[in-house]
Amino acid sequence: MYLTKRIIRSKLSNGEEVWFNTLTGAVDRIGEAELAVTEHINAMDGGPSDGLREQMVRRGYLYADRESEQVAFRKLVKANMEATRFRPVNLVVCPTYACNLRCVYCFERHTRWPGRQTVMQEEAVEYLLTAFRQIMADGGSRPYSLGLFGGEPLLPSTHSFVTRILEASGREALPVNIVTNGVHVADFLELFQKYYTRLNSVQITLDGPRDVHDCRRPGPDGAGSYEAIVTSIDLLLEAGIHVFLRINVDISTVSQLPRLAEIMKQRDWIDAPGLSCSLAPIQDHTGSGIIPNAGPNDRLLDALLDVYDQSPESENTFGLQGFPVVAQVSACLTDQGATPRVSHCEANQGGFWLAGPEGLLYACPETIGQPELAIGRFLPEFEVFDDQRKLWVERDILSLDKCRICKFATLCGGGCTYASIVRRGDAHYPVCEENIEESVKVFLSRRAVHG
Repeated sequence: MYLTKRIIRSKLSNGEEVWFNTLTGAVDRIGEAELAVTEHINAMDGGPSDGLREQMVRRGYLYADRESEQVAFRKLVKANMEATRFRPVNLVVCPTYACNLRCVYCFERHTRWPGRQTVMQEEAVEYLLTAFRQIMADGGSRPYSLGLFGGEPLLPSTHSFVTRILEASGREALPVNIVTNGVHVADFLELFQKYYTRLNSVQITLDGPRDVHDCRRPGPDGAGSYEAIVTSIDLLLEAGIHVFLRINVDISTVSQLPRLAEIMKQRDWIDAPGLSCSLAPIQDHTGSGIIPNAGPNDRLLDALLDVYDQSPESENTFGLQGFPVVAQVSACLTDQGATPRVSHCEANQGGFWLAGPEGLLYACPETIGQPELAIGRFLPEFEVFDDQRKLWVERDILSLDKCRICKFATLCGGGCTYASIVRRGDAHYPVCEENIEESVKVFLSRRAVHG
């Protein structure tokens, strides 16, 4: 018998362990007697009793041999890759790379270069729609939506262009999702109300109470954006438009979440049917070191659980969905189970086509404005750069040699493609997510046992 190596083991103070099987999603508490038996399985020097053996086979810990385990791994990945063929596709328009904020952790600093602040010409809309129609025709029965992204898509200079996009959404019968910093929402509210039936959601970022948020998301002159943003959220909710509230969080701000939860309660946001929210840990995929307080996630998670222990209301408000690895393990503790990450994100599943104002198409929001990473163009005509696109959509944990034998593969999905390109110069050389094992152990020791 072969005991799988795809186990994350969290030791408990009483000598027992909690095991998480990254292949099957099984989570089990293993007593000292069972631990003693498992030490001899691969050596064939003794072994579990028939009852224990059957249970370990059923939970995916024991296989006839290593190849049997690999067969199970390949079967799991292929089944879940098949499911990605039906996942949503976001056809995203970036009207401009210009932005009216100077967030301390911005990953689009390269788009602030001189000459990159123009707005996409309205005449480009028909070229853009032609490209999107072809993408939808080639993509089969997957659901599609239109998106607005930036830079900042909602600026006085983009109003006319955004109007054209919303008009087009009606003709193409596509729902619209907007990612905005929220500063100029009031200027677009009448337009949003006119196209209310097409507007699916507006994502706005609020990083905490006024003193926290304004330090992290100031304007070019250093002035804070908090007041404009909370006012915008109120306006959208009053208009019946769904708001997705993103809270970017790091080790320096996590302790302020109870204050933010209280503000949300006072403004009647928590129970508002039109508002949902999620934490978003600050990441530095390029390893540039210029983004303050980015990672590691295990320290942030430990600090977050400390906050939640003291403020259960905060956990009810924000949850753990912003931590994909932990959310996946948490789901394994419920009857619903969890879907393994066979690729890292939507970009590897053909889930994004992002159009930049210069006429190029990109696979990932973090790559926009970098022509060398474009996967196609829509000006002067639609063209897919097949070799570039394959770097993304043909990348999964079966295609990456290191991932096929890594016990963390189903948790990180091969790591960020953009990180591999920037840090390794090779999309097929995985950059592993930081401290996955440590994060899982923190969660298992604090929630799988006591939660």
